[in-house]
Amino acid sequence: EAVGNRMCYLEDISNEVCCPDLASCVFLLEQAVSVRALQEMVNTTSAESSASQGGQTFRTLLYGHAVLLRHYRSQMYLSCLSTSTSNDKLAFDVGLKDDAIGESCWWTIHPASKQRSEGEKVRFNDDVILVSVFSERYLHAYMSNSERGRVNASFRQQVWSLVPISSGIARIKNPGFVLGGDVLRLMHGNMDHCITTPPPDSSTIDDAGSLFIKGGTACSQARSLWRIEPFKTKWYSGFIGWNALIRLRHITSGLYLAVLGDENGPRVTCISKKNASPIAITFELRMSKEKQSEENQEEEDNLGVPTIKYGDAIVFIRHVDSDLWISYETLQLTIKGIGKVEEKRIIPAVEGHMDDCFRLVRAQEQDQKTAIVIRICSAMLGRFNRTDPISIDSEVINHLLSKSDAIQALLHDLIRFFAQPSSSLDHEEKQLHLKILKNRQDLFQEEGMIRILIAAINFFSERRDKSTLLEGVEEKIEDITNKLYVVLAALIKGNRANCSNFAQSARLN
Repeated sequence: EAVGNRMCYLEDISNEVCCPDLASCVFLLEQAVSVRALQEMVNTTSAESSASQGGQTFRTLLYGHAVLLRHYRSQMYLSCLSTSTSNDKLAFDVGLKDDAIGESCWWTIHPASKQRSEGEKVRFNDDVILVSVFSERYLHAYMSNSERGRVNASFRQQVWSLVPISSGIARIKNPGFVLGGDVLRLMHGNMDHCITTPPPDSSTIDDAGSLFIKGGTACSQARSLWRIEPFKTKWYSGFIGWNALIRLRHITSGLYLAVLGDENGPRVTCISKKNASPIAITFELRMSKEKQSEENQEEEDNLGVPTIKYGDAIVFIRHVDSDLWISYETLQLTIKGIGKVEEKRIIPAVEGHMDDCFRLVRAQEQDQKTAIVIRICSAMLGRFNRTDPISIDSEVINHLLSKSDAIQALLHDLIRFFAQPSSSLDHEEKQLHLKILKNRQDLFQEEGMIRILIAAINFFSERRDKSTLLEGVEEKIEDITNKLYVVLAALIKGNRANCSNFAQSARLN
């Protein structure tokens, strides 16, 4: 996600049982130039000349061209870094960079097959070789000590395949249609209510995986965001059509919408990627609940046709394996300080209600980005949100040592994420930046991140005061604790609601 970690790794797409995170594997072919034009761009000292040279890009990719690949989710560039963490000390790490300055972000593309030659058009599914312009090394995959494969720039040659995901022209010509990988909200009928999870500190729900239909502020919170994912790899981000097989991933938790059966019957819940079997998480969008012919309708291996439009199309969600519809039941819950309230809980049903339909509403770009950051923070810092005292033994110290660098990098990125606008900005740009910043602060607070940060501060503060820490751990814990305070201050600065939430007497005591 390029939050706390810029290094690239490999995602296994061959395992049908474990859902691959294809949304994080998408790269945009932003620019393609001849190697000669690239050298002129890099060597020029004039900004105007650089801008004019940057415009000499090709619409058709040819072998021998230098390409600029932008990671679609993070909007950073695939780069050959100057560090080396693999066992091959002649290789360089491959990761993401914020900008495309210099040669490190450029790669030349060459044919792996003798049937192709330099100057020919690059075709989809061609076997290609990518060479870093900066280091003159091949883009290479290798297995690290961790379970995931890693990527570096090595003298060892590696063959890659270009798999088409989507088309920029098709997106421009057909705005407002649902595409694979989009982040959206599932609005109930024509009402301002959506499918969402309970608040992180909710104590009124017995099943933590329960889902509800809520209105009001729930429709603007991060926990009501879902990613719609087709099962195919090729044209993953193509147009979603009726009856297409999909899965729905909850953004802030990373869990998948599923229908599971037990002794009490089927229920709708959210399950982890590790437990997400295709049978449990496969859904389809239908125009109506009418029975359809059981003909095998194989999905076309192309971009698809723009069919389902945001805000207009009314869809019914069917669980494929159980042939049950996503519906709801009305419950009476007792909430402390409020009393009894009626809640609509999501359930699977044979027939359900007449109003079991949903509208798809696309999420704002900033909300999507913030929700992903919330998920990463919850995963990394949430482990310190515990009340039981933990003795400082060797196991805890080793765990801190193994994760401290990642935590430090995450906190560094969070400080940038919540940075105040620069004083050099004009008034209009500054106000826009402040508006985005306040929205990020609000989304974080609504997901209980202030509580998680305070728990992490308490955890590391207690460890910092212990005298049994190994040499080298004390400095890291000191740095982590200081950064946690900075992030907490950035999270409440200029935000009255967050300041009020932080200054509750029970919390301060």
